[in-house]
Amino acid sequence: MGQNRSQLDDIKISSGGDNQVSAYCHISSKELLATAELTTRAILQGICNPREIEDRLHNIESQMADQLNVIKTMILNIEDKLAQQDSQYRRANRKLHGAVAELSESVQSCTSLPNSASNSIHVETSQATPTSQLKQAPASSFYSSPITIGVRSTGADPDEEDMLNPRQEEIDRYNSSIHIEGGKRVFSYFWKVGDMEYKLKSWGPRRSLRSPSFYIFEYGYMMYIRLFPRQNGQNVYAHVGLTKGDYDEALEWPFILKHRISILDQVSSPFQDISSRVWDPKILCSGWNWKRPATGDNHECVGLGFPTEDLRAQHFLRDDNLLIKLTVYLD
Repeated sequence: MGQNRSQLDDIKISSGGDNQVSAYCHISSKELLATAELTTRAILQGICNPREIEDRLHNIESQMADQLNVIKTMILNIEDKLAQQDSQYRRANRKLHGAVAELSESVQSCTSLPNSASNSIHVETSQATPTSQLKQAPASSFYSSPITIGVRSTGADPDEEDMLNPRQEEIDRYNSSIHIEGGKRVFSYFWKVGDMEYKLKSWGPRRSLRSPSFYIFEYGYMMYIRLFPRQNGQNVYAHVGLTKGDYDEALEWPFILKHRISILDQVSSPFQDISSRVWDPKILCSGWNWKRPATGDNHECVGLGFPTEDLRAQHFLRDDNLLIKLTVYLD
């Protein structure tokens, strides 16, 4: 038994009663340890480490935030379009009433003439120009459809049409195009935001407006601009971000092109624009912001912020419109 005790652990089992019978059950220590190790592995199998769990939860949270941002942006854009349509309807209604009043006066003046003279007078009404004959905005060199930013307000009065924005020539020439600026090859995009006074006074501190998506070169990256008119209730912020495009598979990631954003002075030259510094994705934010978009918009990282009072103190609002310019350096 002494020799066995050097290799085995003895467990004594006793039976109750007057006649106690003792026996030893011999279990190998190595077998016991091996059994415990197998049991531990079975229990731990399939359990993720804390870092993996945290990464998965972060991915789920980010995807949900992306989807909510897309839905919120769609709702806000629909709201803005309805407000614009309502404004155009009221303007058209006023013009219609004016035309009816003029026509009524013309008819009354005709009926007041003698019959011999009235028989020789014909009242003619003007006809609307067919849509196919209207002059369309020039298309960008790498877009299949024209891009209209609407600096000339649709349906505006003739007197308002004559007062062109002093930045109009620049916009017509460079919007959504690649050109040379400061000796460098750049892409420029202009975005007009209307009804700014209402947004500055009535929007919530976290409510934002998203621009249309746009490619920065043919078969290139797709980007967008997001504006917070009253972030934290007292500042204006313009952010830039990446969104999912049709050519992402053929592009290099992460995104590394430098860019800057500007709020344009709309009065007279020399223009005093509010411009950000040139942002370098290699040193700003993280790879999460500049990686290839998975489902929709990436989270914006860089942005231009300034006090709301600066918009009114200087000449950045014209006809209740704000002009934002994005410049992407392609070289």
